[in-house]
Amino acid sequence: MSVSPQPMPQQGRARDAPAAFALLLEPLSHPELGEIRIQDTLFPIGRNEAPFDAYPAELTATLSRRHARLFCEGGEAYVADLGSRNGTTVNGVDVREKTSRLKDGDEIRFGSALAYRIRLGKSMAAPVSTARLTALTLTPEHAALGLQTIVVTEFPFLIGKSEPEFARYGEAHAQQLAFLSRRHAHIFLRRGMPWIEDLGSTNGSYIDGKRLQEHAAPITDGTRLAFGGQHFAYIASLQREALAVDPTLTGIALPAQVPDAAPAAVALSDPEKTTFVAAAGSFLDIFCVTPAQDAGADKGMDAAVPASMPSRHAREAPRSMAAAWVRALVGDSGPSRARMLAWIAGLAAVVLALAATLAMRGGDEKKVRALLAEGSFERAAAVANAHLATHPDDSAMKALDTEAVLKGGVPPWLAALKGGRDKEVRELQEHMAQSARGNDDLRALLGELDWVARLRRYIAGRGGLEAPVRIYVDEAPMRELLAWWDADANGHQRQLSRIAAQVPAFRDTYAEALSHVRRLKSDDAVYGAAIERLNAALETELKEDRLDAVPALLDDYAEKYPRLGGLERIRADLALYRQALEAARDRRVGLMVALRDSAQFATPPFRDKFHALAAGPRFPPAELAQQYRAVAASWQAGNTRAAIERLEAMRGGAWSDAVDAEIARKKRIAEGFAALPKARGSPGQEERVLAFYDALNPFEDGWFLQAASDEIEPYRRQAQQQARELIERAEAQWRRYRDGGGIEGPQRLEATVSDRFRSQARLLVAARDDAQRGMRLLRQVRAEQPSQSASLQEQIGAELEQQRRALRDARAALDPAVYRAKLALLGGEDGERESARAGAGRS
Repeated sequence: MSVSPQPMPQQGRARDAPAAFALLLEPLSHPELGEIRIQDTLFPIGRNEAPFDAYPAELTATLSRRHARLFCEGGEAYVADLGSRNGTTVNGVDVREKTSRLKDGDEIRFGSALAYRIRLGKSMAAPVSTARLTALTLTPEHAALGLQTIVVTEFPFLIGKSEPEFARYGEAHAQQLAFLSRRHAHIFLRRGMPWIEDLGSTNGSYIDGKRLQEHAAPITDGTRLAFGGQHFAYIASLQREALAVDPTLTGIALPAQVPDAAPAAVALSDPEKTTFVAAAGSFLDIFCVTPAQDAGADKGMDAAVPASMPSRHAREAPRSMAAAWVRALVGDSGPSRARMLAWIAGLAAVVLALAATLAMRGGDEKKVRALLAEGSFERAAAVANAHLATHPDDSAMKALDTEAVLKGGVPPWLAALKGGRDKEVRELQEHMAQSARGNDDLRALLGELDWVARLRRYIAGRGGLEAPVRIYVDEAPMRELLAWWDADANGHQRQLSRIAAQVPAFRDTYAEALSHVRRLKSDDAVYGAAIERLNAALETELKEDRLDAVPALLDDYAEKYPRLGGLERIRADLALYRQALEAARDRRVGLMVALRDSAQFATPPFRDKFHALAAGPRFPPAELAQQYRAVAASWQAGNTRAAIERLEAMRGGAWSDAVDAEIARKKRIAEGFAALPKARGSPGQEERVLAFYDALNPFEDGWFLQAASDEIEPYRRQAQQQARELIERAEAQWRRYRDGGGIEGPQRLEATVSDRFRSQARLLVAARDDAQRGMRLLRQVRAEQPSQSASLQEQIGAELEQQRRALRDARAALDPAVYRAKLALLGGEDGERESARAGAGRS
């Protein structure tokens, strides 16, 4: 607010023509001081502020330097006492260290000597200007510190360590951030230009190297601003646009909003390192107000002359006016006069009914305000809801309903949120939503709370912001949360700021949410992009059947992106898919059916690849699979005889040899299981138990694994020792294979099976078998599987698969018998069977 005080008569100054005003202070205690006409949205009260600095010292002795602030917001006028020594009163009610809404006619007193009558103006002349401020840009003075440029397009703008624009540095610059106060300073508009005021901060605010005292100071192009020291230091620049001056305009002139983007006049070298502040702050928040509008003070003011009880003159005026009107129209007697009186009475009844309705609505509003003032938020919301049920368009009551629900519901919601009590958080949100059914504005705010809860739940589910970003788990919900925010980032900030204005305790959670958003954007840019590339690479390798390339690919990503999680799930899926390939190669009917029915792949590329394999000709046809499921049901129930009899009934057809092999396997397992208790304590029992376990497969033989668990328990240590020996032997064979140079192209193309090819192939296959058996033993006895052992198994399997594929590629250059012999040494499919299938495919 700018001020136009009337000059003091004793000083002999000419009286200026009265200016339009937003707020006028009529002096009560010292009329000779003249009235104060206030024309800006913020006006300081203090003994060194104009016009008080020109008053006699004895009148300002009880004023503090930073005594109070008058401001206008949302069409209302307020006074905020700033902790003055001698206090501020409104209608005799002490509002020291409080904020109070002002009404026309209120009596306000600053200290003990200065009392004024409040007069609210209807309008205020807009400042005449040829340019409008579109943005204030604060560019960090020290670029090396990593601070972001701040572009402010809405005012007031609050500087404080809990504000999003500064709270973001809590990790990187925690010590420097501690030099900022929670409410450190604010930048506001005065006559369309930015000014800065320190809010009594501990470490001060500086403008061009000088510490601000109680006075606000203007900001111009090139002004150097610093907060709390020299770390948070910025150079200011103002962006303006030309205006066509219209002298007929009235009202407070404010800069146009730039809601979604930076003003065109703002030239930024790196927009990604810029924060756009497109949501205005609130003087109510800046001056620590609780927006109940100080209902207690309102009640005190209303007590003198209740608004619901007009004066006798006011009550009698309508009757006297009506009588005079009737006499003027029809005289003092006769039927015409009677009819006119009856008509007037009917009209009066309608008017009285309307007045009663308005009085009832006003009564509900007063009741809600009183309940808010005493902290009865649930009851206030109930009254507001009942009122809105019959008056759904009452915007004033909607605002009170929103205030009641937020003040009553958000504090316990915050406690549940911080305590990680998700069920309670959801219940509280549902409870608040019941009051929002007829209140669109409140529903929008509750949507913001739901997003904050989902954001916090996601971060907690990940294990914190420093936890790995898990592939196929975290990227989808992370991008969903960011997409919701990015759809209207400025709008969300405005809504969250409104919640914080009603519930100051929400400010920390709001700042934390903004910090989380920035971190998730960084994670998405780095790890989200890496996941997309890795997924594409996996799909390519699987499409080309290059399974051997997958372990190296995963190792490369693990090294480049240390916080990329979920790679072990891809490795597990790779091992499971290889098991499916081996089952298809060996025509293991039972294992293939079991895998098709129960194998769970955690990663989409392997899941899709397995489904394609299971639906193809290498897996049993649907009819055979359906028959085998009856076998599996008996087998998993421990009914070995029924399972084998059903298998024997399936002989014949293209899969007869596979069925015969399955019958033989099941008979061996049944006989081995029956022999376990009979041979208990006999020599060699340990080997028999471990050999029995080694023959079992978790997908097919779960019943036997469980039933024989008592037999395996005494031999668990021995099994672990055997597993370690197998893995060590596999590692030694793998090392010998690599030291021997592996199997190179010339060996694969030899016209005969050379001794070198034979020995290298046997080393490779033996290493694969020992590694698989060792890892399987560890799984079956529920022992820990060392990660290096899993990696060894992957490397050996990848090499074996690559050698088979290279041999198949060289098939045309080899004698068929030599090709089949070499493929058999590598553990590949039977050459005749492969040739027959190839011939059938060509036909």
